[in-house]
Amino acid sequence: MTGLFFSIKLRRAAVCTVLTVLFATFIWSGTVHAAGEGYEPFAILYNGTTVAGTGYLHRGTPYIPMNVLLQRGNGNVFDPDTTDPKKARLNLDLSRLNIYIGDGATTQFIKNNAGIVYIPLRNIDGALYAPLNTTAQFAGLGYSLYQDTLYLTNLDSQSWAGRVLSDETPAVDSLMESDGHSLSLAKDEVVLIQRETTTYYQIESLTGESAYIMKSDIRIADSDERLLDYQYIPREKPNFADRKINLVWQYAGNISPAAPEASNGIDILAPTWFDQIVEGDGNIENSGDLGYTRTARENGAYVWATITNNMSLAGSTNYTTKVLADTALRNKTIAQYLFYACLYEVDGINIDYEDVKDADRDNLTAFVREMRKHTEKLGLTLSIDTLIPKPWTVEYDYAALGKAVDYIAVMTYDEHYATSPSAGSVSSLPWADKAIQDLLTYVEGRKILMGIPLYARLWTVAPTGKPAGNRAVTMTAARELVQSKGLTPLWLSETGQYYAEYANGSNTDKIWLEDPRSIAGRLALVYTYGLAGSACWQYSQGEDAVWDVFEAVFKRGVSPGAFNDPY
Repeated sequence: MTGLFFSIKLRRAAVCTVLTVLFATFIWSGTVHAAGEGYEPFAILYNGTTVAGTGYLHRGTPYIPMNVLLQRGNGNVFDPDTTDPKKARLNLDLSRLNIYIGDGATTQFIKNNAGIVYIPLRNIDGALYAPLNTTAQFAGLGYSLYQDTLYLTNLDSQSWAGRVLSDETPAVDSLMESDGHSLSLAKDEVVLIQRETTTYYQIESLTGESAYIMKSDIRIADSDERLLDYQYIPREKPNFADRKINLVWQYAGNISPAAPEASNGIDILAPTWFDQIVEGDGNIENSGDLGYTRTARENGAYVWATITNNMSLAGSTNYTTKVLADTALRNKTIAQYLFYACLYEVDGINIDYEDVKDADRDNLTAFVREMRKHTEKLGLTLSIDTLIPKPWTVEYDYAALGKAVDYIAVMTYDEHYATSPSAGSVSSLPWADKAIQDLLTYVEGRKILMGIPLYARLWTVAPTGKPAGNRAVTMTAARELVQSKGLTPLWLSETGQYYAEYANGSNTDKIWLEDPRSIAGRLALVYTYGLAGSACWQYSQGEDAVWDVFEAVFKRGVSPGAFNDPY
């Protein structure tokens, strides 16, 4: 070691999985069973020796057979659960592992509250595979993927960590003038080396306390010894104050979708990755994918993982009440959300808790405030999604939430919803305008992301004028419908949308459309009210042309009024 502080880059390199290796010449001729589109096979070498089995690269994530991970790495950290092949996972009991996440206080909060978390396995051709990018650090493995071969080895050095040699080892807070505070360390306690002098190390304990200790009282990790099972070093929190941003949610389901290709019109992607398990004792459902995060970042977008209370599942509302009111359950969910956010290297957490009881207003705010305490330390941007201010949305304490988060994404859509008594727009421009004005009485404009729907409703209206049914349609499906019917939509200046209708037997089908012109009109409100930007629900419902609108208006200063082409 030198007498210099270790840089963050060097620390990250000590635990990351990319190695500098000499690539051996290797010709692989093994048989590959069909693994589906998008799975690229690779051979596996461990310390230069061929390993039986095939790995696959899928959407930026390398997968290797579970048995290879457990046999070649430190399998003791995992507790495999393969009882259900469709939900097979590697469990991790964070309370018994040596982890360091962000800082000592956050680490202890996660260790004390998260309990057992998991990394999902994937079933490929009837065999279970582990995502190497999220499991390698826990397993003590390093890897480098070169062409069609994965070079795998044991991670060999954590020389920035050490063990205390004896109980009650003294440490002082300063080598110059002490304030009387001292730290007593226990034998075999793991500490992080911050810097050194001739005779002392400056260390930080895993609980976050900093002190100086004699070099003779510390044993630095050997080259083949790992003292930490997992470490996460925060990135610097982005500052978007000088520009407008567009967030785009992406529905994930049980398996994460692919990250969208590069688009200048998307600043933040918010995949719906983490859900509160209803009656799940505070545990969280995990659909994260580190390959997604890294691909999105390469394409120029940040990632804010969306967390939900599983609002569409029966029992969610009552269980949310239970969790928000119970400190232990609430802390457990927060600790798991924080761990997963770090595991998948996201840039922020987006809270989407809906169908919350009015009586849970204060507890929901407390949940958000507790989350904010830790996201700040981890360099994560925190946002929350809310309904528009109405007498029936009092579960959201807008003023308090506006102070607790970085951004509020207000869902200015579903003016006319699936069970509405009359047909109409999902979000007319005056309706969205009024919603923003109402929210501005509680929250500063610089913290508001205005919701934008990328879908419409196709209404079937009876001769009486009452809806006989409706269904949500994507922008692409709506355009195809208009073209197939040979319709010429009419621009309605009062709603800021194109409108079309056609006969459907004795009924009439009606649709208020979303297109580049209607989207541009909404973006004008962002500038009128000095908002932070926009938030779109959701990616797969939009059409490619719409992202050009965000790029032109937000990035190039094009006037929203320039988008006036006919539908």
